[in-house]
Amino acid sequence: MCIYSLLLLIVLVIICRKRWLAIAIYWMSILLFAGFSPMSGHWSFWVSAAVGMTIFMICLTRFGLLAMLSGGLFIALSSQNALTANFSSWYFSNTIFAAVVLFSLSLYGFHTSLAGKPIFQAGLLEKRESL
Repeated sequence: MCIYSLLLLIVLVIICRKRWLAIAIYWMSILLFAGFSPMSGHWSFWVSAAVGMTIFMICLTRFGLLAMLSGGLFIALSSQNALTANFSSWYFSNTIFAAVVLFSLSLYGFHTSLAGKPIFQAGLLEKRESL
């Protein structure tokens, strides 16, 4: 879904030649497409669909495809898995799997955001003189 969304957005930018117009057309088309859902009769559906689509568009246009896919994986694993804190539960292995994947994804994002810089510098705890 995300790859096709990015491809459609790129095609709209090429056709419209203005990024903001392409984003607005894409946002409206996806929101109207969601209107064909059987749950679209209530006003809260439209509000939640508009907010979700806005978050999706901000993440896709500002941060790119990798952030969008990582966010989708994070949301899917945290909301659609059966998670428990009970060690004797039969689905505790799902909790371990989801926790390891989410923790690894978070560590990778943290490492990537540092761009090779060290976490702690040598003079981190030393008192600096103000100018």
